[in-house]
Amino acid sequence: MNKINTVLLFSLLFLSRFSFAQCEVLVWEDDFNGSSLNLDQWDYEYGNGCPGLCGWGNNELQHYTDAPENISVANGTLRITAQHSPGSNPEYTSARIRTKGLAAFRSGRIEARIKMPIGQGLWPAFWMLPEDYTYGGWPLSGEIDITEVLGQTTNETHGTIHYGGKWPFNQFQGSSLDLGGTALHDNFHVYAVEWKQDTIRWYIDEQLYSIRAADNLGTFPWRFDQEFHLLLNLAIGGNWPGYPDNTTVFPQNMLVDYVRIYEKPELAIISGPKSAFQGEEVHYDVSNLENCSFSWNVENGTIESSEGPNCTVIFNESGNQNISVSIDNGNCASTIEREINVGDECSVNIANFDDRFDAHWTWYTGSYGVVNTPSQGPLNDSPNASSWSLEGNSDDRITYGIDAIQDANLFSDQHLVIGMKMYSNAPENTLVEMRLQNENIAGTGVFNGTHSNYLASTGEQYNWAWVYFDLGGVANASLNEDINQMMFRVLASPSLPYTLVIDDVSFFDFDCTPLANNIEAVNATEEMQAYVKEGSVYVRSAKGKTLDVLDISGRIVQSVNLVNGEAQIHNLKAGHYFIKSDNLLQKAQRVCIY
Repeated sequence: MNKINTVLLFSLLFLSRFSFAQCEVLVWEDDFNGSSLNLDQWDYEYGNGCPGLCGWGNNELQHYTDAPENISVANGTLRITAQHSPGSNPEYTSARIRTKGLAAFRSGRIEARIKMPIGQGLWPAFWMLPEDYTYGGWPLSGEIDITEVLGQTTNETHGTIHYGGKWPFNQFQGSSLDLGGTALHDNFHVYAVEWKQDTIRWYIDEQLYSIRAADNLGTFPWRFDQEFHLLLNLAIGGNWPGYPDNTTVFPQNMLVDYVRIYEKPELAIISGPKSAFQGEEVHYDVSNLENCSFSWNVENGTIESSEGPNCTVIFNESGNQNISVSIDNGNCASTIEREINVGDECSVNIANFDDRFDAHWTWYTGSYGVVNTPSQGPLNDSPNASSWSLEGNSDDRITYGIDAIQDANLFSDQHLVIGMKMYSNAPENTLVEMRLQNENIAGTGVFNGTHSNYLASTGEQYNWAWVYFDLGGVANASLNEDINQMMFRVLASPSLPYTLVIDDVSFFDFDCTPLANNIEAVNATEEMQAYVKEGSVYVRSAKGKTLDVLDISGRIVQSVNLVNGEAQIHNLKAGHYFIKSDNLLQKAQRVCIY
């Protein structure tokens, strides 16, 4: 590189950093100036990950301790030391610290100045994990690796994000930078990310080498909009770095000069539901930057209340709407914007499988994929749908992560109903169960962490049909605000290897929308009155000779004759129904049986 280009590059980097410095606010730091680890800022992790995550999930060798020979603070430096003691138990020791429960962040510039160790099988890292796992266990709620270095290639830094489904369906993306003749174990270097709405950028010594954004994740949603805490550790061995050999010299040190977190208005992140009903109160909040003013605005909507970084809004129109907040720290101001999918007052679509969507698969048995929509027609002419083929086991199931449910009791009360378009090779009326769960409790289990379960039946074989899920029962109503997963399974005995193709997963306001064959849902008509007593429905109708009873998917489940304008309907399972007479095709009485 010639002298002019070198000066120009230096000037651009300086101006970029200078510009950032005009707006940034240092909100958290540890310069390690004491004589021991500050336990008001850091917490130790111990052991080898067992019993829950033996080998820390990567078949690593080390046992983490807080012993002075593994971790110490002196002369303004944190020292994490990997030790090897052949014949001892444990044979390999090191240290791992984190800020969980003490400090967590959402957005900003996160940086550390580190001198790396060298040696085959060593794996130092500066990284972040979710504070609360809002969207479910690893990696559903994400992981941000600010830097990872392999001890055998210390001229290369790696920056990565993890996301997607439960193992083994987890996903990751990242980039590496080969620094050529610069060895990361020879000197200290500054490793950083700048983390903002829908984008993370990776730097080493102010050199940008990687960018990952929401659009890079395909159909998976961007889950990096919650608080994350920091981790520093030096692992030994594992799936990625491989294992120490006779060239590896112990002990080896990871030296940390400082860790710093800077906030900046333009790096703030808005959190809250990505989907909402028109007319519904919805709550959003933005990174709570220190000493800042906040001014909220909503496109085609009303701000019901706002206090600092918190805001409650009502969207007045359906479609893609924007919510934004202007943030000013006295030196710099920025406006952060987020697009929200707003349904009409009767329904909102949360997954169409054509774009990045709110509901996405997180775990399954059998096989799964987003496919070209089979048998496109008037009911479903979208390009893509979600296809799930069962293995044929009695516990076959698929789970979808979801963040659009603010209160699951609205579904168990059947004020809101979950519906979807479904196409299947299963015989008509094959029973399908859906459970609203907390994934952090449920894991890959069928029944654990369930708030409530719902039942529906498939439509005509090899034809698209709307399917609506009716309440089966409530298992744990206290989980109403902690639902982040839908679980589906086919209740066939024995379970057969069917394929279910679903599309347009939606929430419906049952008090608003006509669900069944365009029948207008009304409390009563002048021509018909119906009431429920002890599980049976009693109907009086001034017109007509027969009554049809339809479930909420529009299928006729019973037909009865009117005798002297009256009829009794028995043996209906719990659920919502429409009752219409042969002369009242567009108006019906709605009844609910519990």
